[in-house]
Amino acid sequence: MTSAIPVIDLRAATAGDTSQLGAVRAATEELGVIQVINHGVPRDLISDLSARTARLLSLPRAEKAKLASPHPYRGWRQWPDDFGRLELERFNVAQFDDIGAARAAGLREDYLGLYAHANMWPADDPGLREVAFGYIEASRKLAKRMLWLYARAQGLREDTFALGPLPHLRLTVTEYPTFTAATADPAATDEDKLLLLEHTDDSVVTILSQEGDYEGLQIQAPGGRWIAVPIIPGALVVFSGSLLTRWTG
Repeated sequence: MTSAIPVIDLRAATAGDTSQLGAVRAATEELGVIQVINHGVPRDLISDLSARTARLLSLPRAEKAKLASPHPYRGWRQWPDDFGRLELERFNVAQFDDIGAARAAGLREDYLGLYAHANMWPADDPGLREVAFGYIEASRKLAKRMLWLYARAQGLREDTFALGPLPHLRLTVTEYPTFTAATADPAATDEDKLLLLEHTDDSVVTILSQEGDYEGLQIQAPGGRWIAVPIIPGALVVFSGSLLTRWTG
């Protein structure tokens, strides 16, 4: 079993570096997560999206509430715990603004209902829409490259895990507030609090840009122990979702 999450140079791996391909194969089989550098997603795009959404999430609650949607993955949303303390806050963007945009892109009629609830955009930052859609498109290209690489690392046909012409994509920006467990129970420790419980993403792949000054994200190794995902400037984390697990067995 691998002892750490490998950092893959995507440029070298794509060029056929056998050590990189071997690391990709081992990590995807044993951990389901790798970190990638030279991934092709512009750093200024990542920084711009991060700055814009950080500003949005720092607004007064009354302002953010104007961007709320009944759909769980549209607009602004936050989760309090059982004691009313904020656990996490999110801003969500679908790949199409509404049914009209999805139809114009060629989405099949039986899937149009996915976009019955429109995206929510702040009126005071019209540039956020362009940046968010630019990031979604850059992530789609990276996901395509990663699935090509996964097939190559396994010695399979390079189109084995093809996304298809119009894959379902979603952008979620999550902010976790500073939390001290002792605020609720003086006898508690910070380790008693999980802000987002253990789960598996239902995607083919999840691409994550991780920021912060502490390693809060963990993955579970086959033996059951939890491994912190280090924050590496410029790297993106790529998780295998449950759909990819079903494809590959």
